[in-house]
Amino acid sequence: MDSPLINHCAKNPRPYTYFGIGSAPHHTVEALTPTWNQVVPLFVTEVKKPIRIIHYDPYFRLPWLTEYFEKTYPTLVFSKFEDGWLWQSEAFEIIVFPKQFHRSEDSWIVEGLIDQSLSSEFQFVLQEYTGTEIRSWFQKLYDATKRKEYFKAKILFDVSYGADTGCMTNLTKYKPYYNSRGDFINLMLFTEAEMKKTIGIHPDIDAHILKHYKKKCSRRIDFHFVNYRRRVKGDTLMNKCEWYGESATPDEIMSVLQNEINQILPVLIQLGYLTPEKKAALHELFNEYYMVDMYEWSPLVKKVIE
Repeated sequence: MDSPLINHCAKNPRPYTYFGIGSAPHHTVEALTPTWNQVVPLFVTEVKKPIRIIHYDPYFRLPWLTEYFEKTYPTLVFSKFEDGWLWQSEAFEIIVFPKQFHRSEDSWIVEGLIDQSLSSEFQFVLQEYTGTEIRSWFQKLYDATKRKEYFKAKILFDVSYGADTGCMTNLTKYKPYYNSRGDFINLMLFTEAEMKKTIGIHPDIDAHILKHYKKKCSRRIDFHFVNYRRRVKGDTLMNKCEWYGESATPDEIMSVLQNEINQILPVLIQLGYLTPEKKAALHELFNEYYMVDMYEWSPLVKKVIE
């Protein structure tokens, strides 16, 4: 499909694009602070290259935007752009469409802009401020691309990395992370091997990785321990597993569970989370599980890890 926006971006390339959905301000210009500035977020102002900003939100109003840009970026030149508005300078270009972005109808626009970015090795950041889940969309686009390494380095959905995807994302707290080459540290797409390599780069990155592994521990405990309890009572398994079958003893299931958790513990130690006290508590629970009420063991282990 033909798109004036995609055509314009192709003819006027800029190496960094920020695409905001549902990004209209909720404050007066005077009351707007960097924390809630979704129009030109703090992380965008820190980029040292020509930038393009694209917004979709039916609540944008031209008088508010005019006042904002006259106050903050007075050198920008205004003009109409199709069914939206354009402010432009050598360093900045801001295109605002005062209408809703419908993913089912409009996702091809984002996909076209991403294709342009990948072809030029430019960077593209999308932030959704409506509370709509975007991780699955991001993963789908990544799975479909033939340039996965470039995609992972150049395309980012959600600067909070899943931590705050609502309408009031704290934009002084969250921003993209970059490696030494200036590429994105794309935690949403990283394998666990890639996550481990980034430990120690930044405390917030470590916090994200810790959250991932704590959730993984919890999921593995839930998966196996229900099987353990059912086999103690002589019932069939609830969750099928390649490591054991219906005839597995409770001890065999517990052995698999503990082995999976023990593979995660070195990462928790590397992150500085698993203290000697926590490690000793887990050791006791693992070695003496048969002495603990089977309905209490799982919550006790989770309490140590979580």
